[in-house]
Amino acid sequence: MTLLKPSAAQVVAVVDSERPTCAFLHDLDALRRHVLEVVRSLPPRAELFYAVKANNDPRILRTLAPHVAGFEVASSGEILKVRDAVGAGVRIIMGGPARTREDIELILAQGVERLHVESLHTLRLANAVAAQAGAVLPILLRVNFAGPVPGATLTMGGAATQFGIAQSDIPDALKLLAHCPALRFEGFHFHTVSNNRDAAGHAALCAMELDLARSWANEHGLDLRIVNLGGGWGVDYGDPDWRFCSGSCRWACSARAVSKQRRS
Repeated sequence: MTLLKPSAAQVVAVVDSERPTCAFLHDLDALRRHVLEVVRSLPPRAELFYAVKANNDPRILRTLAPHVAGFEVASSGEILKVRDAVGAGVRIIMGGPARTREDIELILAQGVERLHVESLHTLRLANAVAAQAGAVLPILLRVNFAGPVPGATLTMGGAATQFGIAQSDIPDALKLLAHCPALRFEGFHFHTVSNNRDAAGHAALCAMELDLARSWANEHGLDLRIVNLGGGWGVDYGDPDWRFCSGSCRWACSARAVSKQRRS
């Protein structure tokens, strides 16, 4: 990405030109103000993690680093991007399907805080790699939520997908986890919808998912430390001033934030 600081004359020239112009312009000051507003709206014990897949430019990562709890990555390359841009001390959590042995080895080598496991195969693989390294790897189980999904326009659950363990298979995953001594269960991850613009519906969905996580914890005698309820907040690209929630719904929606975890 090229860093451009245009003068007022350059901006006018581009806007007034009859030729098409293609560019991504990022206002880092506006980004800083926005993330501060979101973080301030969160309830106690809620944390906001930035999903690096949205934009991994080092300047954006460095702008966000002082204000977010950490970064959520979906590939080994993103782990290295974050470490190179922000340093060894920043918190990283990793999700995404199709994890490999090399991914998990890098997770352990780079001090990634937690892996979100999306299949029974990954559960077995992560246990084997961590055991071989003499480590204990904290994990969340990502759930493919069966639904219903109130307010959603784009879902990643309710049918067989690559995203998460089917809700009906979670009891089997927990039984398998009991035989994985190199893994430490910390909670569940739900990422059921994307680009949801219905704040009230999203809050209702997250409340259902929290109840489900608590019921599994009670049924199986689990120490439920974290429920990750990211992501899903929508963006209106036609109206840059539109926000996912405001006014009376702000607390309810912020408590169930994009790419964030809630400690129970």
